[in-house]
Amino acid sequence: MQKANAFLATSLLLLSAGCASVVTLNSPFEGPPATPLPAPYRISPGDGLTLEFSRVFVPVEDYHLGVNDRLSIHVQKREDLQLDTTIAPDGTVAFHFVARFKAVGKTIDEVQKILQDGLVAAGIAKATVDVFLVEGDTLTQEFIDMLLRSPTGSTRALSVNRGGMISLPGTGQVKVAGFTLEELETELNRMLQERMPSLQVIVNSSFNADAMYTVVGEVMRPGTFTMAGDVSLIEALASAGWETEYGELSRVLLMSRGEDDVIDANLYDVDDALAHGNPLPMVRVRPRDVVVILRTGVGNTNRAIEQYIRRNLPINLGASYRLNTPN
Repeated sequence: MQKANAFLATSLLLLSAGCASVVTLNSPFEGPPATPLPAPYRISPGDGLTLEFSRVFVPVEDYHLGVNDRLSIHVQKREDLQLDTTIAPDGTVAFHFVARFKAVGKTIDEVQKILQDGLVAAGIAKATVDVFLVEGDTLTQEFIDMLLRSPTGSTRALSVNRGGMISLPGTGQVKVAGFTLEELETELNRMLQERMPSLQVIVNSSFNADAMYTVVGEVMRPGTFTMAGDVSLIEALASAGWETEYGELSRVLLMSRGEDDVIDANLYDVDDALAHGNPLPMVRVRPRDVVVILRTGVGNTNRAIEQYIRRNLPINLGASYRLNTPN
């Protein structure tokens, strides 16, 4: 019991005061409602990420210029204005009679229009400008070549540090905490493609630091477990070795922190569910949830909460739980 109490004291520090409800099982068995799916996971310190880099084909008409791209600029009937130039490290380019302007991120057509409008404004009437891409996106090729010299090739496994940052190859420290995986992938591609237009990065999660749940009370192996995908209540109990000889499967408490930081505590009669051949597949354990198998003979659930929560935590939660009496 001391071991179980220690696990409970550690894990329930994540939870705060709130109210509780009872899930009752009807006969014939219909099962409780499905657990609502959680909001999309947001990256936090301690998470592991896998970044896969690749170079993708981009048609010239859709290509957005990058640093070090080489351009050949021609003005029809004005050979004296022809110029071969390279986009500078600051992303700009200059041309006869046209003020230096930012070319990075623009298409060939957009650069062509800027030059043509600039020449007309400079008094060169009816200037017709043609811009050709001689060599594009050399930085991406250099970047991919650099990655391929590593044993991991074009894939990088990164950890989110305590400040919520990762060290992005070729870029440096980047803040990633608070993003969903989809949002982070979009943001990293935006950042990288400003310098390397044909570079693509795919972001995957290798480890979620918060993807843990705890099973305590009268179980054989109380502890905290890592989630690998969806976990049902039955799977969580099985991971902890099921109940001890003093455990009561008719009173299994599943405690979750709601979005408003209020504890939702649901009581499940797992015995009744299994007796009806239903393993409660739709009752899901979510990250940071706590599952408690109550002790046989506990008739008052409020008293059980007092025993398993208030007495085992080193702080006074001042919690008030509201439990309905099961049918």
